Amino acid sequence: MRFVNRVSELAALERWWRVPGGRSALVWGRRRVGKTALLQVFAQDKPAVFHVGAGRPRRAELSQLSDRMLSAGLAGVRDLASRPFSDWDDALDHLAERAVDTPILLVLDEFPELVLAAPDLPGILRAFLDRTGGRTQLRLLLCGSAVRSMQALGEERAPLYGRFDLNLQLHPFRPHEAALMLPGLSAADLAAVYGLVGGMPLYLSWWDQSADLAANLTRLACQPGAPLLSEGQLVLATEAAPGEQLSAVMHAISAGKTRHSEIKNWLGVEPARSLDRLQELRLVEQVRPVTERRPSRQRRYRIADNFLSFYLGVLSRYRDEIDRGLAASILPVLIASLDDHLGPAWEDAFRDHLRLRASRGECRRTGSSSPDCQFREPRNRLRPTFTRDQGMMHRIGWRRA
Repeated sequence: MRFVNRVSELAALERWWRVPGGRSALVWGRRRVGKTALLQVFAQDKPAVFHVGAGRPRRAELSQLSDRMLSAGLAGVRDLASRPFSDWDDALDHLAERAVDTPILLVLDEFPELVLAAPDLPGILRAFLDRTGGRTQLRLLLCGSAVRSMQALGEERAPLYGRFDLNLQLHPFRPHEAALMLPGLSAADLAAVYGLVGGMPLYLSWWDQSADLAANLTRLACQPGAPLLSEGQLVLATEAAPGEQLSAVMHAISAGKTRHSEIKNWLGVEPARSLDRLQELRLVEQVRPVTERRPSRQRRYRIADNFLSFYLGVLSRYRDEIDRGLAASILPVLIASLDDHLGPAWEDAFRDHLRLRASRGECRRTGSSSPDCQFREPRNRLRPTFTRDQGMMHRIGWRRA
């Protein structure tokens, strides 16, 4: 996958690296957002050991880490092939000794998977950081995709609370950033792709710039087991904890149940916890009428992620036909439905573009006290209206809450 952007994230990592002493960092974000690619670029000119947790038993994880140390040339005089690390304290102490004079980066990727096999690992890391202090140049970087678990590492009651010198969350690309991945497309085609797959780098990398829309949709969405179909199921199944119904809530919103009461009646249970969680993940957002001042009770929920909006609002309608291999017959219908789907996505992209230009000083404000470029509020305060097709709010009459 072509690596682009992430300029501010790389700068933050470099600042963290340059400060002397043993240090720890947390890098986290949703699946497919490009964490591993970012860390590989960051570490390419540094002595580094990468270990990816895979839910193996503790001994197997330590054996894999020993192999990674050998491959990186950081084993020292110890024969790690015949005498691998016996426990995490052994591994950390060995690396700390190797990094007394020269900084070494240890990346523990998919850290929640390591904790599954070794629940005491956060406590072990805390004790290690506390006892080594400034006596080593080891840089410890924890990375993961399970957003809830990674957030919990820095919470007040967690063993590693207060130990991270850098807490870096990666977000999907904004429209102008996503365009860097697809330089061969026209502006109109870029807008369409962003409206369909959003800002996830991996999804953008799947798009064939030499093929048209129909060919890409056929390959990525309109055949059994297609990548976007699989991703839709995977995203909806991720991050849900016991008692949460994230997938059901998003299906309800996509079906036009956009009020809290409507979602509750649709599900038959209280959705507040799941709605809060979805907003934390930036998968769902609240919107309110442009004519209403805060606070307003006339709030609605909408799917904020372009890809999930496409998956739930368009692809899911034709899932049965796609699984039966009838893509050729439904592809024209699917493409014809994209205009309705892409409207809100394009409007969001346009608002983002205005904010970008305003931040660069390229937008002139007229009679507005906000730093963003805005339209004046109309004199006639109209009542908000809705459309019920695809469960979307009226695209002119609402704004984010």
